[in-house]
Amino acid sequence: MLMKVAAPGVLAFLITPSLALSQDPSPPLGPRFADIDESHSIVEFTVRHLGFTKIRGHFEDWNGTLFWDAENVENSSLTITMNVASVYSGDSRRDADLVGDDFFEAERFPMAIFQSKSVETTGNGFDVVGDLTLHGITHEVTVPFEIQAVGKMGPGLQRVLAAGEFTFLRSDFDLQRENRMAQALSFVSDEVRMEIELQAVVYSAVSERPFDSRRQPSLGEELLRVVESDGVNAAVDRYRELSQGGIDAFNSSPRELSLVLHKMAAAPESETLGAVILEGTDDETGVAIHMALGDIARSAGDHVAAIHHYQRVVELRPFDSRARELLRHLQ
Repeated sequence: MLMKVAAPGVLAFLITPSLALSQDPSPPLGPRFADIDESHSIVEFTVRHLGFTKIRGHFEDWNGTLFWDAENVENSSLTITMNVASVYSGDSRRDADLVGDDFFEAERFPMAIFQSKSVETTGNGFDVVGDLTLHGITHEVTVPFEIQAVGKMGPGLQRVLAAGEFTFLRSDFDLQRENRMAQALSFVSDEVRMEIELQAVVYSAVSERPFDSRRQPSLGEELLRVVESDGVNAAVDRYRELSQGGIDAFNSSPRELSLVLHKMAAAPESETLGAVILEGTDDETGVAIHMALGDIARSAGDHVAAIHHYQRVVELRPFDSRARELLRHLQ
């Protein structure tokens, strides 16, 4: 297989001096999992048409998770998942061709995934070696990453900014098919350039995230109030009461419901409240609750329970990079 490695890319957004140069005297947060902020990140590909014009595209539905060790970057790891059906290249007819049987075959192979295997320090940054799986085929790739800044964004919060790019051949992933598209594909370069620009948000602890009561009172905050005043059983009764009527008056998003579990993680009854919330819930809320229960079990050293909950997340949302990255560290 021919695999060409490109030079490190640069971020497509500006970093203000106050962020890039900010210093904090507090000690490093230590190794921990971080979520990729997709609103300030991108996974983009470029091909050339007729050997000259650049055609760019990206995946609108993707997510990533970084295990970040600031003290020993070589111990870090990265998982990125992409829903190939969400490809966007600026032309609806071309996008339909890309997800169809002549190219990505999105129904057969709905997900592309990159999972790192090692991180090596170089003179200009870091080489991240990992497996790229696309169209049901896996090849090892090397992505040179440049760490642009590690800025403090409030108490106990960091942002890790990084960018890298690499190239691969479509033919190596069987994306150059002998069919009715063959002539059109011959106008498109076999070489594909992938650019990855990431902002990873690192919290000192999930439990430190605030409830969101800006528009409506947070249901999570209400349940935590009841837990602290009357115990978990009373909070279970309160949740069931509101579920029968009145829950619309609260911000009952999956985030708020999972956050209350994180904030009461020290209480063994958190599993009880989580199980009640899971009763008859939708998949989105189920993902958040299983993720929270998995995090609580992992922190308590119960890896069997943690693996169970993270596997349920993957079953409910196959594209969830965080659950996949956590499972890699536990299995």
